[in-house]
This record gives sequence, structure tokens and C-alpha cells, in this order.
Amino acid sequence: MANRALLGYGAVILSFLGGILWGRVMDNAPMPAADERARLLGLSVLPSLLAWAALLIDSRSGLLLLEVSFVGALAIDLWLARRGAAPQWFPHLRIPLTVVVVGCLTVSVLA
Repeated sequence: MANRALLGYGAVILSFLGGILWGRVMDNAPMPAADERARLLGLSVLPSLLAWAALLIDSRSGLLLLEVSFVGALAIDLWLARRGAAPQWFPHLRIPLTVVVVGCLTVSVLA
């Protein structure tokens, strides 16, 4: 029961991270060319799709999928921050939060 609850919560948070990316792309701030915006919008829906898939499979595999997905979302956010498409403070928030989330998911998988 606890694994399913953590899985559901993790899926919601992962979807939220995709929404943050969507919002940054949709913002009127300077962004790259239209083709890159389209790629970034595509990337922004990927976390929600992965979260949904994690909910459809068994709990242990779903938790592992969330772990990989959170690390992938962090990599995208770090890449965007290096390019100036995300605030410079954002990695200082995302890195420790991702470490904690992945750690909690790992403990749950191993329990």
C-alpha cells in the first residue's frame, strides 16, 4: 500500500516538472527557434507520459521508472539552465530535491 501511495505521489510530482518546462517554453521570454520550441514542448509532455506508464505497471517497476525519469528531468533542466533557458538558481533547487526523491524511491524499491 505504501509503495502505491509513493508511486502515485511521485507520478504527480514528475508531471508537475513537465508542467514547469511547458510553462517556461510558453512564456514570452527569449527562446530558441520555433523548431527547438517544438522539441522542448514535446519533452515537456514526456514526464507526464512516463508517470502515467509508471502507474500502469507493477509498483516496483513503476518506482524504478520514476527514478530514471526524475534523473532525466533533472538532466534536461540542467541543460536548459546552462543555455540560459532556465533561471540560474533552478539547479540549486532541483539537484537536492532530485537526490532526496530518488533516495526515497530507492528505499521504497529495496524495502
